[in-house]
Amino acid sequence: MNKEQERQLRKQLKSTEPIQLPLSAEHLLLDLYTYILNWLCDQKSANEDHLLLSFKPFSNAFVNYLIIRTLRSSFKTIWVELFENNILITKVSNEERLNYEKVSLEEEEAIVQFLKGFSRIFCDLVTARKPLIGNNMLNDLMMLYHHFHSPLPSTFTF
Repeated sequence: MNKEQERQLRKQLKSTEPIQLPLSAEHLLLDLYTYILNWLCDQKSANEDHLLLSFKPFSNAFVNYLIIRTLRSSFKTIWVELFENNILITKVSNEERLNYEKVSLEEEEAIVQFLKGFSRIFCDLVTARKPLIGNNMLNDLMMLYHHFHSPLPSTFTF
């Protein structure tokens, strides 16, 4: 992920607009949404503060984060979090929700750092400002720069 892609990702995460999910995740999200809505409306569960749902996480941590984030934004009276291979849903007050939202900013930063992947190593190389020594490294350095810093210009002239 280069700097422009990171900037776009952070912009999308700050936005209230939903981020497109894969179709299988959207189906799961719809099922979870319906189940939670029924749980909240059910008079028998009115005294229950927690609900634990079985959940098989996707291999992509970002998709899991987006599912949880979408559920959190859809229901203002609950807080949703991953707990092992389950989704833990807790009824919360407004004050509790504000506290949880502060913690969710740390989760968001952790997800961005996870998605940056090798780009973090490239950034460390740039900030170290140490010479890199190798044989015929110009193409390698150009590829690294293009993929992990910013796109190269389409043309170059002296």
